Amino acid sequence: MRTLVIAGCATAGCVALRATADAETPKPMVKWAGVVDADCQETASHPWLGDELAVQFQGKVLSHQECRGLRLVLSNLELPDLEPSSCTPATTPTETSTVEFPIRAVARNTEAWKEFLRLRGGVISTRTDVTLFEQGEVARHWPTSVTGKNRLKLYLVRQGWSWAAGLASIGIITLVVVLGWKTNLLRRPTKPEEGRPPFSLSRVQMAWWFVLVALAFLGLTLLFAAPVEFSASALGLLTISGGTKLVRGALEPKLSSDESKGFFADLCYVDGEPNLPRLQKVIWTVILGVLFLQQTAATLVMYELTATMLSLMALSAGTYLSMSREPETTQGSPEPAAPASKPTTGFQQES
Repeated sequence: MRTLVIAGCATAGCVALRATADAETPKPMVKWAGVVDADCQETASHPWLGDELAVQFQGKVLSHQECRGLRLVLSNLELPDLEPSSCTPATTPTETSTVEFPIRAVARNTEAWKEFLRLRGGVISTRTDVTLFEQGEVARHWPTSVTGKNRLKLYLVRQGWSWAAGLASIGIITLVVVLGWKTNLLRRPTKPEEGRPPFSLSRVQMAWWFVLVALAFLGLTLLFAAPVEFSASALGLLTISGGTKLVRGALEPKLSSDESKGFFADLCYVDGEPNLPRLQKVIWTVILGVLFLQQTAATLVMYELTATMLSLMALSAGTYLSMSREPETTQGSPEPAAPASKPTTGFQQES
């Protein structure tokens, strides 16, 4: 009987100890997200894309290797390709562990990040839930306090940099427009007797893509405070427009008396009539240019045009070059001299 009582007490003691242990070992939970200093002290709760996003959690003791396996979750979108840049694990479950993620890196490389930006709530900033999950295990997001009213406010654009990007963009556009209108930068290399030379479609298209790619590169570089990677499609667009200009320059007559009849007429008309190869080249150039800028602004990544779109640009350029060659003589050219009369001889009879 005594033995049973002792065994019962022992069993009850084990249950009590187990219950106490479970109570002292809380589940992992994200407590805070923001920016910390070198000593893991909170410095800002509203980071921007150029910062290291620090996530602090409690309830689980991890080794450095296990900590490197943590991944970030923003608004239920997992970022599996974003590895922590640093980790400060705690020694007990009740202490706070800190793991930092370089947001700038993921902003260029993952489809999940593009989806997050597409669903964001604002242009300058957005609010997002923040939590973690352990890579390699069954996908399970940790409980988090950074949700609801406590969601993280993430600035997508730093105000000072955005002003600099805007002013630089306005400067580039103004420079190209003024020089193109006041000088012969965007005009054909002709010498009309009166007026100005007509605008060159190949030169205007080359300037168009130069400005768009320059604006995208400059804007993203200023926003991320670091040079961004050039997309392959941006290089392809510059190559197509530059190649078109070189070939067209070889086909254009160097001496012509054509005068400018207006910007749109110079680009889309030949001999006073609309020219289909020129018109379709102008339309596709504008459509793809607007798409390039819109997608770049939406995803904060230099947009990658598909191979089909680039092929369309190349086909449009080839059609334009093959079907819109200017004649070697144009209106206003000197008329050819009349053929010389045959010399008369002294043996001709008088009439």
